[in-house]
Amino acid sequence: MSAKTLNSAQSCPMCKKHHRFRPFEAIKLQANTPRRLARLLQRVAPARLKKQPQPGKWSIAEILHHLADCEIVYGFRSRLILAEEKPRLTPFDQDIWAANLKYAQTDARLSLDTFTSLRRQNVAIMRRLAPADWDRRGDHAEYGPITYRQMVYHFVDHDQGHLAQIARLRGQLQEKKSMRA
Repeated sequence: MSAKTLNSAQSCPMCKKHHRFRPFEAIKLQANTPRRLARLLQRVAPARLKKQPQPGKWSIAEILHHLADCEIVYGFRSRLILAEEKPRLTPFDQDIWAANLKYAQTDARLSLDTFTSLRRQNVAIMRRLAPADWDRRGDHAEYGPITYRQMVYHFVDHDQGHLAQIARLRGQLQEKKSMRA
């Protein structure tokens, strides 16, 4: 197996970063994300999860709903790439989804449950893939050709960014709570 097959040396068509994962690492990280999210939510009151850090910035609940919706999109795109020959992948506007699907009114725990269930299904698919499947391609309307590997690695990085964001927001909520005590 070549180094290119094991590690994406090209920059990601979606975010232009160089993701340095191998398939087994990506699978492990994606499988662990729901547990990490659940740990971050421990002992945080539902009302606090809906607290926006500042106007126009997403709350933890909104981020969780975004992750659940992204998992739907990611799962659908994955299935298209893995089942069809060079399918067309459509973009979505996360801000329009957040506004029109009323992310601010969502139940954080329900969003986490939805994300967890969808992620388990998507990870199960990854674990069944042959090495060549990671190089199957789709054609993204905005970013052009993208491999399944590039998409998975992008979503691993996406998870890591939002986990860090939630951890920061949780810390801010705890600081504000202790300042009032």
